[in-house]
Amino acid sequence: MTKATATATDAATAMAMAMAVRVDKERGE
Repeated sequence: MTKATATATDAATAMAMAMAVRVDKERGE
């Protein structure tokens, strides 16, 4: 895996995690 691919994957994972956290917060309230 190239560095560019790893960086893109990490960014996508971070975005997915942020979205999941946002959804959890909305459900909590």
